[in-house]
Amino acid sequence: MAEPERTDGLEEDPDLKDKLMRAQAELANMAQRYNRQVKEARTEGEAQAVLAFLPLLDDVKRAIQAMGQPGVKKRSLREGIELIGQKLGTILEQLSIEEIESVGRPFTSDVMEAVALVPATEETPEGTVAAQLAAGYRRRGLLLRPALVTVAMGKGRVPGDGE
Repeated sequence: MAEPERTDGLEEDPDLKDKLMRAQAELANMAQRYNRQVKEARTEGEAQAVLAFLPLLDDVKRAIQAMGQPGVKKRSLREGIELIGQKLGTILEQLSIEEIESVGRPFTSDVMEAVALVPATEETPEGTVAAQLAAGYRRRGLLLRPALVTVAMGKGRVPGDGE
């Protein structure tokens, strides 16, 4: 028994076929426009972020030049570098980037990476971050970089110390 021939109605209604083709073309155009706008927005955002850091680059270059000048006091250089650090903190804050607090807090593997273990003490109990080697950062809940930390382990002992 032969199956009846199926038609979707497009062959019978050229006007419907034309509308469908136009709708498909418009959908494709909208997708291309959306992709282009997303790319442009990303490029603009990256450019704005880079522009925010350029004054810091200028300040660092001036500090390096000042180091080679006779009579420049270490205190002045230090104060200048501290100001650069403050400016950097302000820029990061404006970009919604926050530093992850770690020292003295319980180790959490979702935002920290343990690079070494140290003996626990009364001040730094087991499982607590003893030191931070590199700050971790997040932006609006998204981890950008975990904090690199040392973690206190077992009071008075470290794994691999012969026990």
